[in-house]
Amino acid sequence: MLGVKPTGMAEVVLILNGIDKDIVKRARKDLRTAAQPIVTSVKSNIPREAPLRGMMHTGRTGWNLSGVKVVVKTNFSKKAERRGSQLVSIVAGSKGLGGAAFEIADMAGRRSSGKTRSGRAMIRELNNTSGKASRFVYPAAESLLPYVENEVRDTIRKLQKEYTQRLKKGR
Repeated sequence: MLGVKPTGMAEVVLILNGIDKDIVKRARKDLRTAAQPIVTSVKSNIPREAPLRGMMHTGRTGWNLSGVKVVVKTNFSKKAERRGSQLVSIVAGSKGLGGAAFEIADMAGRRSSGKTRSGRAMIRELNNTSGKASRFVYPAAESLLPYVENEVRDTIRKLQKEYTQRLKKGR
């Protein structure tokens, strides 16, 4: 989600862990804290009531917000760097009962307009009531992205500065 992809981060983390593991722990915590406003915004943008009448049930695809999880993930690994993964990402999805309904309501119609008549009707109704996909996550995050990207860059700068100071001291 965020566009900050520093190269060589895995090596820097490996070296810093050799010097002091608390630096990396603090950096991860700072990155999660920087992205927290997006998590709060996304959570507040998810409707309390089901967006469609057919989602009001207690089954696997029933609307239940306790099944929706929004978290900040940080990834400093070499593998993630090779794949072009983001350093910080916001993940919104299901963790249990009700999460499937959220994912359907948020993203239905993004890749296709539906394969069945009922699927097309559902997507049309969601588009009419809640807008186009992504209906809840991206609109809530979009306005905060510049702020969070700056915070992430500042955290990386602090990490680089501390790394440089440690190298100068010979530790």
